[in-house]
Amino acid sequence: MVEAWREDYNELRPHSSLDHRAPSEYVVRWQQIRAAQKAEFLTLETVL
Repeated sequence: MVEAWREDYNELRPHSSLDHRAPSEYVVRWQQIRAAQKAEFLTLETVL
């Protein structure tokens, strides 16, 4: 029962500090943004 609550709270329940997203959803979005930033940096580095 405690494990189910922990999973819901830490992975599924939206948090106001994460722009009302679930932590698992926030992590996926953060990884997408980070990958795009890295790709942009590598492109700029190659051009320069």
